[in-house]
Amino acid sequence: MRGRWGIIYNATAATERVGAEPALVELKTKAQTGSQITSTNVNITGVTEGNLIVVVIAASAVGLTFTVSASGEDFAQDVISNSGGAPDVSVAIWSAPNFSGGDKTITLQVSQLEFVRYAIIEFENVAASGHVIDTNTGQGLTQNATVGSVTTGLSNTLLFGAIRTDGDETAHGDIGVGPGFTLVYAFAASEPEQKLMTEYAVVDAGTYPPGNLFTMQTADGGGWRTALVAYAGS
Repeated sequence: MRGRWGIIYNATAATERVGAEPALVELKTKAQTGSQITSTNVNITGVTEGNLIVVVIAASAVGLTFTVSASGEDFAQDVISNSGGAPDVSVAIWSAPNFSGGDKTITLQVSQLEFVRYAIIEFENVAASGHVIDTNTGQGLTQNATVGSVTTGLSNTLLFGAIRTDGDETAHGDIGVGPGFTLVYAFAASEPEQKLMTEYAVVDAGTYPPGNLFTMQTADGGGWRTALVAYAGS
């Protein structure tokens, strides 16, 4: 995946890490709640001890806040986009490093009754502490979805991006990953039809992304919010 971007390097900050690159283990689960909720419990199984669990959670209203928790795990909100008017959606990325192995129940909460869309993803070879290097968000009504840049001085950095759209299926058409990213999943179900989608990349020291975080076929008034997190490799 390296060498596909025009990277802006900070030579004095670059540090070579020893060990394996961060990697996607699997999408543990994805779902949309069948009714409006303020809380739901989600069971995941077979987590490898020491891995990173990332939770993306979103809903169709602006100004929402979310909480993610699990017994014995150190979940924290890495980034949220939920303010500034249109588009009328909120999306957040939470994570817990150095996760305990086996099976776990994760509780997802939202600040008001909403249909909630979420995904829970497992990555390996991510730092057990101090794993969040940088974050940024974006929002707009354009055909290509952008995000503010993140900068890392470390090789073996995991970039994780998410988008939540506002508007029905015809407002966006197909959504594609940004240059250099790999799709984790794309999810659109029954009403509300807004999409939630995530992607990742493993990169060297630099400033990212140089282009669009996601691309869309059309943009007939439908808006979007994006979020991006840079995680340190182990």
